[in-house]
Amino acid sequence: MNMSNKILKYYWVIFVVVLGPIFYCFLGSYHKKDNIEGNLQFCSSVDKGLTVGNLRLQFLSDGLLRVEKKQGTDFENEHTFTVVDRDWPCVEYKKLVKDDSIIFSTKKLTITVDHSLEKTNNLSIKTASGDSFFELSNETKIINTFLPEPKPNFKIWAFPDTPRIVPPPWGATPVPDNQSVKDPTLSGWRIDSEATDLYIFVPGKGGYEQFRKDFLKLTGPIPLPPLYVFGLWYSRYHVYTEESALQTIQNFRERKIPLDVFVLDTDWRIGGSDGYDINEALFPNIERFINDVHNQNVFLAINDHPKAVSEYALDPKEVSYRYSHLTRILNLGVDAWWFDRNWYTHLKTPDERLSIEVWGMRVYKDVTQRFRPNRRPLILSNVDGIDHGESNQPSHPAAHRYPIWWTGDTKPEWSYLQKGVANAVNSGITRMMPYVSEDIGGHTGIPTDEFYIRSLQYGTFSPILRLHSSGGTRLPWDYSASAAEIAVEYIRLRYRLLPYIYGAARRAYDDGTPMLRRCDLFWPEYEDAKSDQQYLFGDDLLVAPVVDGKGLHHIPDELLHTIDGQQGLTGSYFDNMELSGVAALVRVDANVHFDWGEGKGSQPAEGLPEDLFSVRWEGKVGPVPSTGDYQFGITSDDGLRLWVGGQKVIDYWKDQGASLHTGKIHLKKGGFYDLKLEYYDHQYKAFCEMTWWNVDDQSVAERILWVPPGSWQDMWSGEIFTGPQKISISSPLWHIPIFARQGGIILSIPQIEYTRENRWNDLVVDVFPDTEGGKTLRMLYEDDGDSVSYTRGEHCKTPLILENTDSKISLTIGQIEGDFQQAVDKRTWTLRFHLGKGAKISKVTVDDTELIVQKSGHKIEGQKAILLSPEKNTSHQIFSGRGERPKSQSGSILEVTLPNCNVKKGMLIRLEKLNSLI
Repeated sequence: MNMSNKILKYYWVIFVVVLGPIFYCFLGSYHKKDNIEGNLQFCSSVDKGLTVGNLRLQFLSDGLLRVEKKQGTDFENEHTFTVVDRDWPCVEYKKLVKDDSIIFSTKKLTITVDHSLEKTNNLSIKTASGDSFFELSNETKIINTFLPEPKPNFKIWAFPDTPRIVPPPWGATPVPDNQSVKDPTLSGWRIDSEATDLYIFVPGKGGYEQFRKDFLKLTGPIPLPPLYVFGLWYSRYHVYTEESALQTIQNFRERKIPLDVFVLDTDWRIGGSDGYDINEALFPNIERFINDVHNQNVFLAINDHPKAVSEYALDPKEVSYRYSHLTRILNLGVDAWWFDRNWYTHLKTPDERLSIEVWGMRVYKDVTQRFRPNRRPLILSNVDGIDHGESNQPSHPAAHRYPIWWTGDTKPEWSYLQKGVANAVNSGITRMMPYVSEDIGGHTGIPTDEFYIRSLQYGTFSPILRLHSSGGTRLPWDYSASAAEIAVEYIRLRYRLLPYIYGAARRAYDDGTPMLRRCDLFWPEYEDAKSDQQYLFGDDLLVAPVVDGKGLHHIPDELLHTIDGQQGLTGSYFDNMELSGVAALVRVDANVHFDWGEGKGSQPAEGLPEDLFSVRWEGKVGPVPSTGDYQFGITSDDGLRLWVGGQKVIDYWKDQGASLHTGKIHLKKGGFYDLKLEYYDHQYKAFCEMTWWNVDDQSVAERILWVPPGSWQDMWSGEIFTGPQKISISSPLWHIPIFARQGGIILSIPQIEYTRENRWNDLVVDVFPDTEGGKTLRMLYEDDGDSVSYTRGEHCKTPLILENTDSKISLTIGQIEGDFQQAVDKRTWTLRFHLGKGAKISKVTVDDTELIVQKSGHKIEGQKAILLSPEKNTSHQIFSGRGERPKSQSGSILEVTLPNCNVKKGMLIRLEKLNSLI
């Protein structure tokens, strides 16, 4: 070959390669010595990766790369605490060898590795389009961050498997007798805490959805909790006896208020803090008690504040102690553990970078799963990274595998309710944890009726509805009659929606879609969609909880005055707890909302101690904005006393954690009243905050929310709103803004009092045809509700397909798919088609059978179709089942009842010749 032909061939190769998007950014560096290898294939299930010096690259997909530095003499191929699946399909890549580096490329990634032996950890990573991600070198440190959000231009994200911990097959339980381990002091675990092990996600056009899919395949799915988890929980930090606990459950049953889980807080044991010895003075026969609880169709969860018995988490002594005692209690019949992080007594972890929360989740899950391998292990744990309602740091990348979670001890204050909603909504994205829950009603103190109801309304449309408190109860009947009536109706509504809720939980297992879905998961191009104070609850309900009201707020600064007329209150600070002697400091404080914390630097002022001090604030409050009964609230750690107008309103002169105490007094508009507040701090944290509320001011809350694209029906009025737009909704106390998607399908059941009462052989389907036409697929999901057989395919799915055209609406109920032991063979369907105003139909058919449409009030046996006209007055019930009439601004509802249908045979329901649905 002559020289001109050689040059022509050389440039032709360069031309082809340069045009490839993978190598575009390296155009200037190609030269004669480059060695290009194209169309190579890496299979993670067969190959161990691409090794360059001390680095190994593993393409788990064309958009997911593992970069690992050799630890000791070899690389890590076993599953780790975080990563449970590296067996991925084969990936095609290209390799370019240069003088100073090697370049590996897939469709989405370009990786440049330095040849130089002394720099074998130098790595340059870019997207295929040329966007630089980072330069990885010996000095680079990658830390765990919040998971990425669904941004329209989401390109790349990474997390390190650090500390890298390799568990044995038996997890955080004792080494089985038939197993031997290399290092018995570690109970079969391996710790490679300093290993560099990095996972880089480049989802490309798949965007956030592709990232979530890849992340959950790598780190494991979100387990499906037992069905009973989605019923009502009742919990209280309270010293129960066997009799008082059973009576509380009986009170629910007598009032026909649904209940599924009763929680015993820490005082079931001797000492009430840690250890596992039953307090027989309270529970003389614990097995009898548990059996009586189960006989009332209630599950029992108990609290554990674990105390480590060894300084190292993997010490066989610690592992055996925890396993033997936890399983001993489970063997008594307890259904679930509440692993409660304790600030002063707690577990140890294998590595200081692994939090107590996520290590404890793993311990309790492994113990429960090994002891009951066929039941779904259920652990209630603190959210890793949320402390008493405050989101402080990311959760561990494996934390999503250990549901369920709660955010710690919160207060019955609006700011905490706002944070609670935000924590649940955001955690489904930034933590991949869809079951983050609140102490409904607030942990401390006694909430106002308004706060209790607003909190419970949110709880109804949240992942877990768990009433919990340390101050007072959260029992509905302990509030006013009107508040109790509202509370009970929302609890009952929750139970009617169980098929809809459980289907959303299954979706979280299948693909990670959270139950509470922030709107930018579907409409990321809209700024308003990022709000964490509203969400889609499941596929088709838009919910905007009321998170502000007339309840306890800080007294405005301008209403507080010293005796001589300055703005604020005179604070006299004493260096003792008794307010005795001469004050060490006197100053004017603008208000009383102090959080001095604990430890060094936590004293209220220079010269005062960090603990063992007291304060007296004095002055006047006024002019009072309006006449009424005012409820004053003081949240303090420790003791407090409050006088208003010379009358003692609150008196709790005792040591306590930060708790709310309230008192009521009648005040007149325009009046000025003497005010005196006394407070002391004993030890640990120091906190004092003053709030108030005019109880008689029950004005309607105004809620502004964003309506997403499409049409949405107000479930209380029937009015249709078309988005995107912002609207303002007036929300009286019984009301929470909730909208159904037009084109949506909502599954419900007749009223029950516990989750196992009904096997869903009687289903109600509310169908909302979209005026714009289109097709919707939804799925009824069923399994046994308790075992792990759902992971082996033992479950049923029934597809429901809604189609709407100018001439007809059709609903196809497919034949049931799959099977499990308790599956029903016949089912009664009640199909409720929500028609637009003025809509008329001429024919209703079920398969080939035409049904005569009757007006409501006629009694018909067998298959029937009834036309329900709108009611004149607004009802305070929704999704109440057969016969519920449309709301005042709705069109009619065509209700078709099909009794005792064979679930293995599909059906087609068709409504023909409809006029406009508007």
